[in-house]
Order: sequence, then structure tokens, then C-alpha cells
Amino acid sequence: MLGLVSMMPLANTIHLMEDKDKKTPLLKAGDMVGVVAPSGPIKDDRFEYVAENLNQLGLEPVFGKYIRGKSGFLSGTDAERLEDLHSAYANKDVKAVWCLRGGYGTTRILDQIDYKLIKKNAKPLIGYSDITGPLLSIYRKTGIMGYHATMLASKWSEFTLEQTRVMLFGEKNEFQFEPIPEGERTDGEFAYTIVSGKAEGKLIGGNLTLLASMCGTDFLPKFKNKLVFIEDVGEEPYRIDRMLTQLKSASDLEEAAGFVLGIFNDCNPENAAFSFSLKETLTSQFSAIGKPTYYGAPFGHIDKIAPIPLGGEGSIDADRKLLSVKC
Repeated sequence: MLGLVSMMPLANTIHLMEDKDKKTPLLKAGDMVGVVAPSGPIKDDRFEYVAENLNQLGLEPVFGKYIRGKSGFLSGTDAERLEDLHSAYANKDVKAVWCLRGGYGTTRILDQIDYKLIKKNAKPLIGYSDITGPLLSIYRKTGIMGYHATMLASKWSEFTLEQTRVMLFGEKNEFQFEPIPEGERTDGEFAYTIVSGKAEGKLIGGNLTLLASMCGTDFLPKFKNKLVFIEDVGEEPYRIDRMLTQLKSASDLEEAAGFVLGIFNDCNPENAAFSFSLKETLTSQFSAIGKPTYYGAPFGHIDKIAPIPLGGEGSIDADRKLLSVKC
């Protein structure tokens, strides 16, 4: 049976903090990082990447008690996954909390996360995809900045390793990310401008499916005047259209300063004769909003992943298809 935590929700006891950003300390070689699996279960052959990736960064893992667990489509019961997350934040020796993979499951526990504990032990959460849920809710409730970045149980490209190391270790605090060269793309689409212009603002966003599923909750940050970044994987154009329509109807998405779209991998229609293309869908939706927007930034379910600091300062030049980040 799936574990349910029988306790009063903690989320409403925390004042909203997203406009009072709290930067977390940067990492250095030798630091310990908490390794957690708050979403789907991990296959045994994926664990070899964890040690390899952390070794390349010179970081030491502190593994959650239940990271090898399995409860249906989850890596453990809700109570177990919460315990690992809370333990990583409570451990004073742990300097960051890094997720193994995505999948599904974080939205089940957002109302049970101890945001007071996290606020008292500020450290960055790192991950993407389903980890969009806690990344956004922690930022919303505490103002603590996390990183929309690569997972530990993935094989990292040289680009991903270098960009992750440089940003998380603070070797630079300003970055410029150009689109992945056409010859290295795997999604069938090249970078393109949807709405011309420049925009800047605090970076907020993540996986479209999670953004849409968090509509109507107290965990979704405001988009007004923000620079919103979005990606997804394995969704047909009509589902992308549906989720964007929901976001526009149920949030202040249209008040954003601008949009930078990553790679929507494997999002082409199954039957092209009875569907808009991905490009047509995105162009229709974001042209209607009318804010500077382009497609093709290097983040998403791809090999070359640029980390994005949630709450960091960002700017885009949609005509040059350029994302600039300060953190």
C-alpha cells in the first residue's frame, strides 16, 4: 500500500517568501551532499552514475535511508520519502540536497514538507523534471534558491559536468547559454524566435507538466515580472497546448516579463496529419501572450543540461536566442 502521512499540513504555517530570496552557500570540494529520491524508484544499474558524478565534483554522498526503496510507481512511501528529505536538511554536515531522478511523486508530499526546518537549514535542492514541485514550493515558502539542474542517476555529458561544476562551485557568477548547435540536436527542432525582443527578471519555472499540476495550489510562485523557463518531455502537442491553456487561465502567466523555452524532447505528434506540430503549438500559445520568447535553450530532458538558479537574475535576447544568468 502507498504510505500516507497522517499529520496536519505544514505549508500554510509559513509566510510566503519568494520575494525575499535567500541565497544558499556555494559548494566546494570535499563537501557532503544529501542524496534523496523523492519521486520514482531507481533501477540498480543507474546507481553507478551517482558515485561517478559526485567523484568528478569531489563531493561526498550522504545517502537517504530509503533511496533504494520501491512502492509502486514511487521510490518509497510518502512517509519514507519525506523522512529522507527532512533528514538531509536537518544534517548540519550536508551542504546541498541532490535528487537521483524524477518520474512522479513530489506533488503528493508538498503539503507535508517541513518548510520551517528547511528555512532554518538553508541549502540548495538540485534536480529537475518532477523535482520542479519541491523546487518551486520551497522557493515559494522560504525564498531559498535551488537549482533546476541535472540528476545524479544520469550519465552526464562534458557540457553538463562543466556547467554544473562552475555554477555550483561559484567559479563564475555570470553565464551565457546559446542554443545547442543544430548538428547536435536530437529533438527534430532547431532554435527559433517566437516573439522578438529582450526581457529580464528573476528566473522561475521548470517542467510544464508540474507547473500545470500545481495550478490552484499554494505552492506555485507568482509569474508576474519573472523570466519564466519551461521544458517537457514525451507530451504530444495537444497536451502541451492544454497545459499552457490551463496555466494561462489559472495563474498570472501572461504577466511574466518573458519566456525561455528549453528542449521539449519527444514531443512531436504521433499522427502529424491530425495535429499541429510542436512549433506551431508553442508559437500559437506564446505569440498570443506577446512577451519576448524563444525556443531552444540548453535545458530539459537532453544530454547537455545548463543549470538554472531558481530565483536567480536572468535575461534573454529572443532574436539572438541567448539566455544570460546571474547567480
